[in-house]
Amino acid sequence: MRKVAEGGKHRCNQCRSIFRWPSDLKYHIAFSHNGEQLNVCPEATCGQNFQFPFQLVNHQRTFGHHDWQIVCTVCNKLFGSQRFLSRHTQLACNRYKQEQQEQGQDSANM
Repeated sequence: MRKVAEGGKHRCNQCRSIFRWPSDLKYHIAFSHNGEQLNVCPEATCGQNFQFPFQLVNHQRTFGHHDWQIVCTVCNKLFGSQRFLSRHTQLACNRYKQEQQEQGQDSANM
């Protein structure tokens, strides 16, 4: 069963998938049909390819495949640029600290 984006009007000519935004269709065609390397993990031992930039960032954060140097002094979360740190709110900082504590408890219970 194919997912159809609500209100989508941009249809892939190759597989008939429907997308809400033209940019999503463009990424879909490049990644799914042309096999383009859009967002590749820079880690030498990894090289995973992701359809969307946010997927690469999530992967890098989860697996530590980055060389980010900017650190929040409150929660120690790493960022790729000062701009991203400046968008890091107090709420997000508290949420990150809580997630880190929960992950620590989960690994201690194993």
